[in-house]
Amino acid sequence: MPWKESRIVDQRLQFLSSYQKEEMSVSDLCREFGVSRQTGCRWINRYKEVGPEGLLNRSSKPNGCSHATTEAIENEIFALRSKHPSWGARKLKARLEMLDPEVNWPAASTFGNILRRAGLTSPKRKKRRTTPYSEPFSEVTAPNQLWCMDPTRLLQYRRRNEVRSVHHHGCS
Repeated sequence: MPWKESRIVDQRLQFLSSYQKEEMSVSDLCREFGVSRQTGCRWINRYKEVGPEGLLNRSSKPNGCSHATTEAIENEIFALRSKHPSWGARKLKARLEMLDPEVNWPAASTFGNILRRAGLTSPKRKKRRTTPYSEPFSEVTAPNQLWCMDPTRLLQYRRRNEVRSVHHHGCS
């Protein structure tokens, strides 16, 4: 026995045609079609208001966001950024809080999101990954033939502008 295929809108139209014939009560129709009474009444009301287009699935996406940043605040961020194009989100937020402390400014991360959406920031460069070393290590046959260095220590010395002798460790 093949499956009986039907679209959702067709099933809703069948529901409404049965409702209009007044053969059964709304509760019995809802039970027969496997929907709640609330859903059945919603379909009936939408069909009365809009027609067959009311039977299509509606988006459950909200119409707006109550805590979204206002356009006025975004414009102030853009104005200060145009004066200081090298400033980042945290510095812009700190300056705007200094200039106008009564305003409830959004978080620095929101400043960054606003600037990124407007295309006012450059994307962070991704680190290039080095390919793994595929050749075998060279064979060490004598002491001090292989020297090892700790590059993190070397960077610490370079940051402090210190000149120290680099100690070597025999890695035999």
